[in-house]
Amino acid sequence: AHTSTGLNLFFIMKISVFTAEKFRFEDEHIRRIVSAFSSASVTVAKNEDELLSLLPETEILICGNYNYKESWLSCGGKLKWIHSIAAGNEKIIPSLIGKPILLTDSSGVHAVPIAEQVIGYMIMFERKLLAAVKSQGKKEWVNDLNVGELNGKTALIVGLGAVGKGIAGLCKCLGMKVIATKRAAGKTAAAAVSSLADELYPAADAAEFEKILSAADYLVLSVPFTRETRHFFGKSEIAAMKRTACLINIARGGVLDEEALISALKGRRIAGAALDVFETEPLPEESQLWEMENVIITPHNAGLTPHYMDRVVKIFCSNLKAYLENKPMPNLVDKAKGY
Repeated sequence: AHTSTGLNLFFIMKISVFTAEKFRFEDEHIRRIVSAFSSASVTVAKNEDELLSLLPETEILICGNYNYKESWLSCGGKLKWIHSIAAGNEKIIPSLIGKPILLTDSSGVHAVPIAEQVIGYMIMFERKLLAAVKSQGKKEWVNDLNVGELNGKTALIVGLGAVGKGIAGLCKCLGMKVIATKRAAGKTAAAAVSSLADELYPAADAAEFEKILSAADYLVLSVPFTRETRHFFGKSEIAAMKRTACLINIARGGVLDEEALISALKGRRIAGAALDVFETEPLPEESQLWEMENVIITPHNAGLTPHYMDRVVKIFCSNLKAYLENKPMPNLVDKAKGY
């Protein structure tokens, strides 16, 4: 069934011009897909109206979690598979529960840029660069900023998936100790500990989690956003952290209790936070986070890179090969689990 003579693949960029600039689908990307399967018919929809006209004959749809609409399903009688250019797909998954349509994602596409940005946050905190930039803006010469070193510090990575592994690798290069949590850690512990982490723990072990929280100088949230992870990191978890520790969230805003974090930051219960994602995006102007001196805010851009779509296409082609050969697809999403 997968090798019919006319696979129709439709790549819909977000309608706004800004998004199109970030996620441009080029002719070279089409050529790479056709090289993977010569019978593929690849059409790029320029707008939603064009997509709607194409959906009735579409077998495979590539879109983003950000621009997906459940109503498209009623237009796609031949639709068998949706590939998301994102890694988190909380907007797409609910509409596919109980339906035979496959969902794959682009997990792994963000590993390089997010890992580099996380290290950037750590260096800003450790070398007091945020304070230095603010002093520069005031033309103040302040050289007693009590700077430190990442070498020898401990990073706790909550979620050792593709992104978490990328972060762990860079942390190890800088001489940091790496502790990590991962679902089903027992199956992968030996390999992960030897290559990426000094210690690896199951994500569900609450008692152990509180213990390792107290060991971290930098805590990185890198878990998928699901029903189970919504606000899983809140007041009690923050209370278990060192007062000198910094929290970094590059997962989804909803995994972190934002109000609990704000309270902890105001009370100097932890040293600082670097946040790329928020419960409401864009971050509202009235949010107290904007004015906090111990907070770094970035506009959900940690995963952006000029190589983004090249990597998406590579991931897609890997899944297309498996799809055509009726083999397990490497990025197949478990719709029940949410990732």
